[in-house]
Amino acid sequence: MKRAVLKKIYRIGAGWLLMLLVLCSLAIPFPSKAAQIPDERLGPRLADQEELLTTEEQEELLARLDEISERQQCDVVIVTVASIEGKTATEYADDYFDYQGYGYGEKSDGILLLVGMKERVWAISTHGSLGISAFTDAGLDYIKEDVQFQLKLDNYAKAFRTFASLCDQFLTAAHKGKPYDVGNLPIKHASPSILIFLFPIGILIMAWKSRSKKRSLKSVVKKTGAISYKVPNSLHLWVDEDRITGSHVTKRKRHEESRDRGGSGGSSGGSTTHTSSSGRTHGGTSGTF
Repeated sequence: MKRAVLKKIYRIGAGWLLMLLVLCSLAIPFPSKAAQIPDERLGPRLADQEELLTTEEQEELLARLDEISERQQCDVVIVTVASIEGKTATEYADDYFDYQGYGYGEKSDGILLLVGMKERVWAISTHGSLGISAFTDAGLDYIKEDVQFQLKLDNYAKAFRTFASLCDQFLTAAHKGKPYDVGNLPIKHASPSILIFLFPIGILIMAWKSRSKKRSLKSVVKKTGAISYKVPNSLHLWVDEDRITGSHVTKRKRHEESRDRGGSGGSSGGSTTHTSSSGRTHGGTSGTF
């Protein structure tokens, strides 16, 4: 009798234990499912999680990013986060692009700018045939100069607007079959505000130098004849002759220097790529601010 009761209790306990294990397995998000790349974009093209922009700036920038992305058929995305959570900036940017479903069209063309505030880092991730070919290594270096400068000044609205405008310009060049690359980069123009600031400074410097030179010439007296400048016993004249008695010319063939000095990356242009945690190919660059 006791044995039958014990068996019954054992069966009930085993049933409850099995049910508990099933519930726990359902509650745990397995990495394989969490790492799936969605078929559609999950978030907006502006994900300002750190609220670095005002509401008005966010709305204006999001509309600009959507317009560029749809017209150029390439997602242009900006993301701000509190921390990159122990990853490198490049790894975080790649994963965010992949697992949030960014990328336009069948080839998932796109470019994403990530800003991590705790670590003060940024990264640009490119993907797809258009995304990678439009933004070469030389092109990304060109873009990062202006963007990184504004980030260091904490001028986030200016940095993000600059990024969006440059992406639009670079994508236009790529669609025309002439992507910006080594030897074919846009000419940087000085900002009108900088010119307005530097112009009066230049005038003041020139006026100061002119005044200094004028003061140093007060002891100079005007001379009426050239003889006044002659130093006694300083002029001697003599005659010298050279006679040619023969000549001999030697000719040697000059080897032309190779014009193609390019290698992989660097001066040869193009885009350097890497593989993200999802196994997809990305280009990009990163830095600190």
